[in-house]
Amino acid sequence: MADDNKAPHLRLTEWWEASSSGIVVDRTDPATIEALEAKYGILLPPDFRAYLAFACPQNDPSWDNELFNWWPVWRLKNLPDEQQTATCKIIQEDAESYIFFADYFIWCWAWAICCKPGKQWGKVAVIGGRDRIVADNFSDFVSRYIADPSGIDLFPE
Repeated sequence: MADDNKAPHLRLTEWWEASSSGIVVDRTDPATIEALEAKYGILLPPDFRAYLAFACPQNDPSWDNELFNWWPVWRLKNLPDEQQTATCKIIQEDAESYIFFADYFIWCWAWAICCKPGKQWGKVAVIGGRDRIVADNFSDFVSRYIADPSGIDLFPE
């Protein structure tokens, strides 16, 4: 089992290496991350920013063994730009601030993180199906993903 005291990006890369997923990660230029924040007028949560900086996949698609496609930084989009709407009112209110970072099995549904400081900042939502918050932060999302992908609503109702 992964060490929950490690940063989520380190746990992810170790998990991907141990599972022979073939996901290729590399460092992302800080200017690219800052451009994403400027484009959407957001502030990335620190754990998610570290993931983008040090462990974000470089290829698209970047499939893991659980059929998650982890998006490279250049593909990240908010809900409106990905042409998605949320059925959950809490997510709808800040749709422009939710940034997609992974999808399941050619976009059956996807996960997005709230990047607007406030009550929802850092929370991860599943979109496509029964939209809702599934993790309090990116670190929690990664812990649940590594422990059991179905624990983060692999099959939303």
